[in-house]
Amino acid sequence: MSNIRILFSLFFTVLSIHQVAGQLKDNYIKSSILLKDNRVISGYIRQDELEKIRLGIYYKMLPTDNQRTFYHCTDLQQVSLENGRIYETVHCIIPVRTDSLTNDTVSILASLLLKGKASLYETSYKGKDAYILVTNGQSHWLQDDEIIDGQLVRYHYQNILFSVLRHESITENDAERTSFNDKDLLRLVTRYNEAYHSPGKLIQADHRSINYIIAGLGGMYLRDTRNEFYLQAVYRSYFPGNSKSTSLNIGLSYYRDVRKTDIDGYANDVILTRNLLTVPIFVQQNLLNRSVRPNIQAGLNLSHITENDNNNISFTQHGLQRNYGVGFLLGAGIEVDVLKHLLLKADYKYENFAHLALAGIAYKLQL
Repeated sequence: MSNIRILFSLFFTVLSIHQVAGQLKDNYIKSSILLKDNRVISGYIRQDELEKIRLGIYYKMLPTDNQRTFYHCTDLQQVSLENGRIYETVHCIIPVRTDSLTNDTVSILASLLLKGKASLYETSYKGKDAYILVTNGQSHWLQDDEIIDGQLVRYHYQNILFSVLRHESITENDAERTSFNDKDLLRLVTRYNEAYHSPGKLIQADHRSINYIIAGLGGMYLRDTRNEFYLQAVYRSYFPGNSKSTSLNIGLSYYRDVRKTDIDGYANDVILTRNLLTVPIFVQQNLLNRSVRPNIQAGLNLSHITENDNNNISFTQHGLQRNYGVGFLLGAGIEVDVLKHLLLKADYKYENFAHLALAGIAYKLQL
């Protein structure tokens, strides 16, 4: 147990040094905004607020300023970031599923992907990725099919593509084969623009990774049979240029699993305690991009495990791939943001052995 404390102390010491260094960095990104009255203002936006930019922005003239000004998306024409990304205010009718398919008109600051005769924007709405296609001053909402209350809701984005991108060189089959992602949509819209001798301008942004430290604890108690406790710290990286839902995670985890079992040769049930220390490397795929995020996990780990009874008699099988070695990790869980830096989580996973369904609390810090 003392070695585990030393390892976690070392990890959090390194984390503290990294955090202090991170505080010295600028957490703001330089940008300029174009207002409705055509005034241009230069300033800074917090990087961790870009995920919520759809409805507007908080703006500072200098990162050190205490005062921030909020600009609603309807006050803005455009937001340009120093990394090349551009957001523009787009007005669009969004299909909304209630008892029947109705419409909802909204204004959104959307990320510009391609500017031309037909322009393509990327955004999200109620936790779902979406795109907006603009031609001849008309905005068209593109959303993939989804399951709501057990029923498949179709938004027919391929039909919209074919009806809007009308040219003899683009067939209905071309639209039907277009998958719901940046690459395929950009390819089709670019073909349409080129057919009208207007290839358009592709907006290239510097997609830097978004990194977090997540440290937490939790457990589960089953009366008289088994209980489990864990400590965990994870370095999580998202790569927006590839996916906003997939993260690479590297961590340090400690599990203490106490269970009652019967063993041949023992008159009474034996209480066994497993101590598992792992360094997991795994991919986590979020199934939703919102404050409640169900997810699945898969990866590998380096691990060390010991097992003793309540009389401290060892039941550990020593050797490579017995009490230490490389293992695999499979799991599913859910994370819920409750405060800016605080989240609740629950996981059920196999990591060296089948763990209990564990619930916990964690602190999340963006670096």
